[in-house]
Amino acid sequence: MRILLSQPGDLSDCILTLPVACSLKEYFPDSHVSIAVGVEKTDFLEQHAAIDEVLELPVRWNRSPRGIRSVKQTLNSQAFDVAIDCDDSFVSALVCQLSGATRRIGWDTMPRFAPRRSLLNELVTPVFHHVVDRRLELLTPLEIDRPQAKFDWPVDSADHQSAMRYRHRWAGQDLAMMDSGRVLTSVGWMFDRYAATARYLADRFQMHSIVTWRTFEERLKAEQIVACAGDAASLAPDMTLSLAAALSPLARVVIAEDTPMLHASVAAGANVVGLYGPMEGTESPSARGPYQQHALAMENKARGGLPHREAINRVGVEHVCQWIDQLQAPAFAEAA
Repeated sequence: MRILLSQPGDLSDCILTLPVACSLKEYFPDSHVSIAVGVEKTDFLEQHAAIDEVLELPVRWNRSPRGIRSVKQTLNSQAFDVAIDCDDSFVSALVCQLSGATRRIGWDTMPRFAPRRSLLNELVTPVFHHVVDRRLELLTPLEIDRPQAKFDWPVDSADHQSAMRYRHRWAGQDLAMMDSGRVLTSVGWMFDRYAATARYLADRFQMHSIVTWRTFEERLKAEQIVACAGDAASLAPDMTLSLAAALSPLARVVIAEDTPMLHASVAAGANVVGLYGPMEGTESPSARGPYQQHALAMENKARGGLPHREAINRVGVEHVCQWIDQLQAPAFAEAA
């Protein structure tokens, strides 16, 4: 059986789709699983044991007839039997339809006469709220009922060795990782709050904080965090997402907003404190929060439905430090 996962979302969405691929390979080990993505730098997908092929969709392919024909030709040549809309969007459903798959599965969350409804022919009414659980529900028509969510994050041996060498710089000292994440002050947590948290970790737990970044803008924010934190934090070198994820389980805690680094750290088995603003909606912790047994979602209820930029900055340094105290308590009790 040839299966296509349609995921034209961002890197975080690609990470949160991994459990679907893992379950398909577990139940149908001889199947060929491909994933169509709309982002670049998806090395973790190419290295993943449950994914046989990564199909990168051209930029703005759906804006012109030529682009649509090109994608249709590419997908048709794969002769897919099943296509699954993992993004709950019109573009994702269109990818499923263009694939020519006989079975096109998606969520039944759209209005009765929505154009997207005609692109899919097997609809699943979601019961769960978190996006990982909802995507796993899409496997119900394939007689896969409530599978266990597994990420099986691929750890390249070279990344593991590099992470170990980097970790050795602070031998004998616990580490924390912070992802500079969203760079706009109108969207993300303020840099001085990350810095204050780093100073608290140094004073309270003798932890040194590593501040990661991926883009030039994120590096500028990371440099602000390090400058404000003093000796309590260091700027991480340029790292791929896979390398940063390999380093994350070697740290005591990872602190990040809803970014690819947060979800990659969860997938790699790290302890995570996620910083979120709104309590409800598609961007809330219950819908997109860090998904794993030992992950902690940090959230703060905003009165009157405040926008994300105001809601997330109601999360104070004291709230994050309280969560970290709880996270570290078992380790300190064991040491005592």
